[in-house]
Amino acid sequence: MILIVGLGNPEERYRFTRHNIGFVVVDAFAKKNNFLAFIYDKKSNTLITEQSIEQQNIILAKPQTFMNQSGRAVASLYQRYQIRDFILGTAGKTEIQGRHFQDQIGLLVDPVKLLRKSKSILKPFGLRQRVAGFRYMIVIHDDIDLPLGRIKISVGSGSAGHKGVESIIRSIGTQDFVRIRVGIQPIEGKPPEVEQFVLKKFSEAEAHTLEEVIQNSSAAIETIISSSVEQAMQDWN
Repeated sequence: MILIVGLGNPEERYRFTRHNIGFVVVDAFAKKNNFLAFIYDKKSNTLITEQSIEQQNIILAKPQTFMNQSGRAVASLYQRYQIRDFILGTAGKTEIQGRHFQDQIGLLVDPVKLLRKSKSILKPFGLRQRVAGFRYMIVIHDDIDLPLGRIKISVGSGSAGHKGVESIIRSIGTQDFVRIRVGIQPIEGKPPEVEQFVLKKFSEAEAHTLEEVIQNSSAAIETIISSSVEQAMQDWN
């Protein structure tokens, strides 16, 4: 199971602003893959839709808190779906661990491929049964340090000043999750007043590049689902 969270602000006036690119990417992915309409979940204060892709349950979520309080919604979902930590380990090995739930089972994201490369904490005979237990999270958000048109997939990195990501890390007590960072920096470079700038809408001149990066971000999600996070990093970073 993969919980995919797009970050943004809920009110209509913020709908197409740079800070809401996480919402935009999730919406585009949902439309492309024929998800049902988002339904409001009162307990987590989140819009949610889900369906099965590549034999995995995919949950799309858009927190309806404001950006700076995203962690409240995500923490509720994190507990409900028993999300585990996603850790980029040594020797090209990626593990999912459940230390937040006192569950020390480690899981490999792309186990068959990685078993050939390094010693695994999984025994081959238990591989098939445990693959079904994958539960990790992807957070999609804007990044003012990346030029518009670029995306970067990272694992376990800090917030780099992004208030929504800061809120999530603080609320769930870990930064060990996958992030798809979508560049929003204009061609002239990073503006001096970032907090005001991220609440502005994209210009008409940026429309083509914006559409391209939305499609690429959606394709990166598909790569993670069909292959692995490692493969998505190779293809899209």
